[in-house]
Amino acid sequence: MVAYVADTYLYIRMYKYIVVCRRKRTNALYTREDSFPAKAERKDGFMDEESRIERHLRVSVKKMGGMAVKFTSPGLDGVPDRIVLLPGRKIAFVELKAPGKKPRPLQVKRMRQLKSLGFPVYVVDGIEQIGGVLDEICAT
Repeated sequence: MVAYVADTYLYIRMYKYIVVCRRKRTNALYTREDSFPAKAERKDGFMDEESRIERHLRVSVKKMGGMAVKFTSPGLDGVPDRIVLLPGRKIAFVELKAPGKKPRPLQVKRMRQLKSLGFPVYVVDGIEQIGGVLDEICAT
């Protein structure tokens, strides 16, 4: 009985140590060298700006009576961020980027593929571009 209690106590202490170590690891700020680019981008502010642009696009499209659907494809990487659907059967793909950022080579390839199928594809890296893009989608 004593051995069981001692083993349980040791197990609990080890478990607490593991939990504490994991908490310390997850609360740490990562840099690009730590191979956590998403957290590093958030720390630099790029993701915040891209999210702000994305939110503005969603609200603008909704005001026009349309939808800006988040587009993810588990089997196909590099697809644009949003599919914009507007009244009158208007559809376009929109890739959102933080100001000054460019699409990755795989994203450029996917955009070329979509354009070759006849779909309009836009890259937006600033809130001021959203109105022009939506006007162009409506005009097609």
